[in-house]
Amino acid sequence: MILVFEVERPKTSKRELPNGDVDNYAKLVLDCCTGFLWDDDTQIEVLSCRKAWAQDAPGIHVWFKEIQDGRQQVCEP
Repeated sequence: MILVFEVERPKTSKRELPNGDVDNYAKLVLDCCTGFLWDDDTQIEVLSCRKAWAQDAPGIHVWFKEIQDGRQQVCEP
């Protein structure tokens, strides 16, 4: 699973990256998808997260791919 969090930059911010721990951002998405995309977020085997200032509209981008029969599958944005 790949998660990209694009956060709106405040007008007065001089920070290089948005506030907040990226793992807390991810937890929100994982919890919200429980019961819809999977039964429990303990089923997630691979997770890559990134936070950045939004170039356009802020948002959360989610890519996921089911791994079946022990075969690895690459998830690309």
